[in-house]
Amino acid sequence: MEDSAVWKMVKPLVIPAIAGAFTLGGVVAVNQVQNSARDQTVQDQGKRVDQVTADTKALTASQAKNEWQINSNSSAIIALQSDQKSTQTAIGQINANMARIDAKLDIVVDAIKRQDK
Repeated sequence: MEDSAVWKMVKPLVIPAIAGAFTLGGVVAVNQVQNSARDQTVQDQGKRVDQVTADTKALTASQAKNEWQINSNSSAIIALQSDQKSTQTAIGQINANMARIDAKLDIVVDAIKRQDK
């Protein structure tokens, strides 16, 4: 079967047009895949930014809590040191009183010994 005259004129235009359509379809498909991958990457990066932001907020809150605990502990240590000084002073006074009482008891013992002689 022989090609018609019209087909002979149109054939050189149709085949490149079909090839071009397939090529264009392939390019569009590749672009869609690339755009989808790019969109997924952007979403993943957004999620990572959100996670980093949340972690930063949590660490900041934790740091503030730790600083408060350190300040609280420092105040408690200062109070304990003050109590220690007060206790040491009180023990010194008790020891001084005990020494006076001991001296008085020695005087009493000596007086009793003198009376017994």
